[in-house]
Amino acid sequence: MSSVYVWDQMPTSSADDPDFALRDPFYSNGDAPDVTFAGGKLFVNNYNGNNVQVYDGIPSLASDSPSFVIGSESNSHNTLNDINYIQNPVMATNGDIFVVTSDFDRSLWIWNSLEFESGMAPDVKIDLAVQDIDAAPWDNALFGDYLVAAGKRKVLVWESVPMNGEGPDYILENSIGSFSFEEIRGVAMDSEFLYLADKYGKIALFSEVPDSGSDEPDLIIETGYNSLNLMHSDGTYLSAVNQEGNPAVLLYKVSDLKSGNTVPYKNISVNEQDFRLNLPASAITFNGSIAIANTGNSSLFLWEDLEDAGSRESVIVLGKDDPESTDAEIGRNSLFNPASLYYYEGKLWVGEVKFSSRIVQYSHDVSTSSETEIGDIPRMMELDQNYPNPFNPSTTISFRTSETGMVTLEVFDMSGRKISTLVNWPKAAGEYNVVFEASGLSSGIYLYRLTTRAGQLTNKMILLK
Repeated sequence: MSSVYVWDQMPTSSADDPDFALRDPFYSNGDAPDVTFAGGKLFVNNYNGNNVQVYDGIPSLASDSPSFVIGSESNSHNTLNDINYIQNPVMATNGDIFVVTSDFDRSLWIWNSLEFESGMAPDVKIDLAVQDIDAAPWDNALFGDYLVAAGKRKVLVWESVPMNGEGPDYILENSIGSFSFEEIRGVAMDSEFLYLADKYGKIALFSEVPDSGSDEPDLIIETGYNSLNLMHSDGTYLSAVNQEGNPAVLLYKVSDLKSGNTVPYKNISVNEQDFRLNLPASAITFNGSIAIANTGNSSLFLWEDLEDAGSRESVIVLGKDDPESTDAEIGRNSLFNPASLYYYEGKLWVGEVKFSSRIVQYSHDVSTSSETEIGDIPRMMELDQNYPNPFNPSTTISFRTSETGMVTLEVFDMSGRKISTLVNWPKAAGEYNVVFEASGLSSGIYLYRLTTRAGQLTNKMILLK
């Protein structure tokens, strides 16, 4: 895949090594290595370089470069870059920006808007192949200010989206606490946990984003599968996909995981002869619905009610006319190897992998009730007086936020010395209650401070023993 091998004489046994190997720096193959000799010239198919390298005669040195190329203006010019082609895209958005990572291109793409035109260039593109990062992210998660991307044996953490092309704040390799990973395939995030899935069956949960390899996970799930892929959380359900062997979608209730229950709420496997999961790469839940990227059959299975998932009678098929269709086709009304999925406010994005690598978008109108949905979201940042107050030894602090983002709740003494950090995590808009335990502190007045993207609020509380 990375070299063209040359024998000066016809090999006669498996022990005959090539005389040398061509390793042109712009030779980038993948699924179609091929060479042929005709008319005194050697033609090399440079598959992922998107051209054909041509040598005048058989090269004599490993360092020989092609005489010219067919399909681009130079050997170093990959025309796929001219059309913003992303191989194996994985998407995420927080409503303001759109993020895509690619394990193959080893890159991070960022758009400042969710309004797109076909072929639109990103506002920021970060090369993750540079020496100090050297990462190939398979999956990503964007929640609040945090961006996490991971693949193989590396986890990259940005504490804020790198709008100026910054590298990650932390790079964690090989293990985080007792969670050792061979190949990270899944990443998800919600207001409770950061989730990391190793391909070979383990999912680790962290209640705080780790910034050190010594940080211990709060929980490790042993799934019993050995081909885990992309993950997703909508805050209510965590979805994990086993792609090969026994294809299945595992749904966990976040509330169950918070209480330590690691038994899946639902295990979805469809194995009928003409209606089955074939190498599914990802599944997402949203608004009580579920979508599964049925990659091997180039289709998308969608159930309006996730309780019906797996039912042939209620399935909606996107990208094909019916659930039995398996032909891959690149077109406006068809899909070609759909793999990654993301949903946000009536828009469903689908990322296709080889040999298409499009990002396509499905849309529908979403009707929201200002009384039942929007009305339930607090319209301002609020920090209540703790209760009881005075207290001994514990008290409850309640606060509300009006938007998803990083939330910090800290306790200080009257000299300004920090006593405790109660919350330091991205939170969705909503109301939260936090218990402060002060059994080890002396009587006195303490300050508690709430910090969000909207600003800061501070209140006093009295510990009376």
